[in-house]
Amino acid sequence: MKNKLISNLALMALAVLMPLTSLTSCSDSGRVESFMWPHVSEEVDALSYKLDSMYFHRVPVTELESVLDSLRTAAAKCPRSDELNGRLSYFWAIVANRHPGPNSTLDTIIAVRENIDSAKHPYLFNRASQIIDQTLPVSLSTYDKTLAHIRYFEEIQGTYLTAEHYMNLGVLLKNVKDYDAALRAFAVADSLFMLSGYSDMAAQNMSNVSNVYFWLGDSVKSVQLAHRAASDSTVRANRARIGAIWFNLAIHFDDEAALDSMLSVGFRQHPARQYGLRAKRSYRHGDYAQAVAYADTAIFLAKRKNDLHGLWYAYKAGAPALAHLGRDGQAYEWLNRALAIRDSVDKIEDHENVQILETGRQIATRRMEHELERSRRTLVWVCVAFGVFLILVAAAWIVALRMRRLK
Repeated sequence: MKNKLISNLALMALAVLMPLTSLTSCSDSGRVESFMWPHVSEEVDALSYKLDSMYFHRVPVTELESVLDSLRTAAAKCPRSDELNGRLSYFWAIVANRHPGPNSTLDTIIAVRENIDSAKHPYLFNRASQIIDQTLPVSLSTYDKTLAHIRYFEEIQGTYLTAEHYMNLGVLLKNVKDYDAALRAFAVADSLFMLSGYSDMAAQNMSNVSNVYFWLGDSVKSVQLAHRAASDSTVRANRARIGAIWFNLAIHFDDEAALDSMLSVGFRQHPARQYGLRAKRSYRHGDYAQAVAYADTAIFLAKRKNDLHGLWYAYKAGAPALAHLGRDGQAYEWLNRALAIRDSVDKIEDHENVQILETGRQIATRRMEHELERSRRTLVWVCVAFGVFLILVAAAWIVALRMRRLK
């Protein structure tokens, strides 16, 4: 009788402890959802989910516009509201942003966020903030905002958008040179991308991880991950993403095949440095006149874009070719200019590095504060659970003694 009573009370203790301990767990056994727009109508909800899914799967903009038109038609049948109007404006802005070339859709998204009550429509507010806050400079404030978005989307079980913010967090931490923390954030993002059915985004995130390993000095792992990312069909379908991978391989590792691949996809970023790379390749292959021509083009583009790195790279790449052509005076002049620009770049970078290190220190301090707070909460719940367990054990013992006395 005594043993049975204690067993029953132990089961009661477990029943009390399980919900308490579950509060300290990061796992979530609930359903995996990616997007949580408030209910309007079945048709509007379904089209909203479809448009989100297509947008984050990087489908062609013409297909996005077709679904957006259908969403507008469906929304016209529903009562108008601030939330629905804001949602339509938000979707219009992000779809318009997929068109090539400059645009001002960020202003539209900012207007959406400014005109929405964050307390009444938190999902729309956080969705708009996700786009806007990615454009903010690296700072403690940006870090805090990113964490706030992560907490919000975790609470509502918005798996995909939680992953997006962990990826943004990883980029931010990489920029302040906290590479270990960046790798952890990217790893969480990968897990959530896979969990939410976005293996294509996990593949694209691989290029971020490759970049971190480059800065850590692990060139072998960096190159391996870059090529793995580049071999993914969804990455190859995104010209900006695949072009950036080829560019990094070309400029960091003198990979001529990567340079050819980058040029073949029409990658448009860093034009001066691209021509500097072409100048270096022509020089290596003995085509000195072509190397100088490419370097001249690189210098022109760098000056027009005020790209000091590109200008330094162009002068440095062109000087040896000029020397081989017998133009020693101009080669010497270009080398001196390259050194002078490098000194200017170093001074700017030294100042920026001081700011980066200070921001990194602030973020590390904030992260430690969060860890301590989380540890305190965990300790409190463990203590509460242990106290409840001791109380139940003591109660069982007292009841057992009383039963024995009654016998």
